[in-house]
Amino acid sequence: MLAFRKLITIGEMTQGLIHLDRAQDDGDYEMRVIEPGELFEKASQLSNRHALEYGVRFLDMLHVASAQMIKAKRFVTFDHRQRKFAAALGLDVKI
Repeated sequence: MLAFRKLITIGEMTQGLIHLDRAQDDGDYEMRVIEPGELFEKASQLSNRHALEYGVRFLDMLHVASAQMIKAKRFVTFDHRQRKFAAALGLDVKI
């Protein structure tokens, strides 16, 4: 999205993706499977409780819900509303 908006170059995007692959190889994070129905239920619950207060979109709710479900140690986002919302829910937010 950042490259689409011309906020970063295609080269910077490519380097970021390479860095992400290396971080996974180094064990900095792992991929986990979440059942879609459970994820949508959790996101719906969060949305019903907090959407009006934080103005977070449903896809952002899915991101936060998934982090809660896997008990993420860190939560990374560049979205200011999502960052504020995730922090309010107790996630360790990084940008």
